[in-house]
Parts: sequence; C-alpha cells; structure tokens
Amino acid sequence: MQSEFEKLSTSPVSVPETNKIEDSKIESSSNSIEGWEILFSPHPDIFFSGNDPLHFFQALEEWGPLRVTLNIDHLPPFNELNPENCFLSWKLILETNISKQIIEEIFEWVADISQLELKPISRLLVKKFSSPPGKME
Repeated sequence: MQSEFEKLSTSPVSVPETNKIEDSKIESSSNSIEGWEILFSPHPDIFFSGNDPLHFFQALEEWGPLRVTLNIDHLPPFNELNPENCFLSWKLILETNISKQIIEEIFEWVADISQLELKPISRLLVKKFSSPPGKME
C-alpha cells in the first residue's frame, strides 16, 4: 500500500476539461488576460471545515480548461501521515478570461484557512502550459 501511495503521489494529476462559459461573467475583450495561474495552499485543517479542494477545482473547470499540478513538498513520510489533515497544495492553470473577482468568489469559503495567489497569464503562457512537454506551439 505504501508503494502504491508513493507512486500516486509522484504522478501528475489532471482534471477533465470543460468549456462552459457565461458571457456575462467574462471580462471585456480589451483585456489581454487569457488565463490565470492559481496557487492554492489550504491550511492542514481544511477538512474540518467540511471543505474538499476537489470541489473548488470542479467549480473552476466550468469556466474553461483547467490544468492541475499537485505539490507534495509538505507531505510527511508515510508513517507520519494524518488522514484528517491536508498536506498538499496545487498550482492550477485556468484557460479563461474571467475576472479575478470570480475566482476569488469560488475560493471565498476557505479564504481564512488557505493561501490563494492569482496571477494573470498571457496567451503564449497558456499555450505553453497546455502543450505536452517538449511540444510548445
């Protein structure tokens, strides 16, 4: 079981893509934002608040293709794991031109028990993150 866990914890994680976008929530066409880099680091006690990070990812993917990268830098050794705590953080690339405010609203339930960093990214960077390794368009 430990070897299976270690294998899973080093594999990339991907969330299925969807393209549902409501026109009323998209930023104006004069804005050059083509996507967002989202760094999400929940407090270890996030599960005690009844929240699951997966729900936030599902809400984000309603706005455009989402690429999820798992960060396990704070994951303790297997024999020290506490299943009630979250030791993971994520880097998300969301291909959309929605406003920063919409993304903040998705995470507002956990604003006081997580760190959230949002960076707008350009079309070139979105293509880089969307391309398979070694195949940048």
